[in-house]
Amino acid sequence: PYFCVQASTSVFTIIINNIIGVVGTDLHIAAYAIISGYVVYILNMFTTSISTGTTPIISYNLGEKMFQRLRSLMTSSVLANLLSVGVVCIAFELLARQICVLFCGGDAALVEVTVPAVRIAIACAWLGSCISIMSSYFEAVTKLIAAVFTGIGRYLILSSLVMLVMVFILKMGITGVWAALPVADGLAFVVTVLLMVRESKRLKKLSSVG
Repeated sequence: PYFCVQASTSVFTIIINNIIGVVGTDLHIAAYAIISGYVVYILNMFTTSISTGTTPIISYNLGEKMFQRLRSLMTSSVLANLLSVGVVCIAFELLARQICVLFCGGDAALVEVTVPAVRIAIACAWLGSCISIMSSYFEAVTKLIAAVFTGIGRYLILSSLVMLVMVFILKMGITGVWAALPVADGLAFVVTVLLMVRESKRLKKLSSVG
């Protein structure tokens, strides 16, 4: 799953850069580089930290057949991610211009393009990142197909599809590129909740049997 996630990120980068190349300019490509290389990277650090910290505990509880604890861990991990990434997202929204000035190296034209793009692109990142928590959870409980699906779902599947619809069908241009990201994040969160409910029911059943 980890390899698939990393590979899908590279493929998605190729897709979005080519789309921006069609409907945007070099400044928009540079703006996305700022968003993905700095802003989203920092947000992902929090999600990765939570995943890395909880995965060994999840594996241990699976081995000990402590299914009730697995349910609690799954829920608390997602909630911790929502809270931590949400706080950082708010800070980035409020300080978008200052952050872009820092990362854009003083290029005024790039700053003006990047600021609104950042504010749109990360609007729902705190929701979408939760699907990565579920990917790590499924990997820890050896449900590898689910781990791969949730790992590549946010960007390669949902973001790519929504972006193609917004840009080429709805004719939203470069705005559709940025707007597709929060829409996909919202859809990813819906998928996360549905998977959590399903997994919770499975664990509850296992717990009662045990």
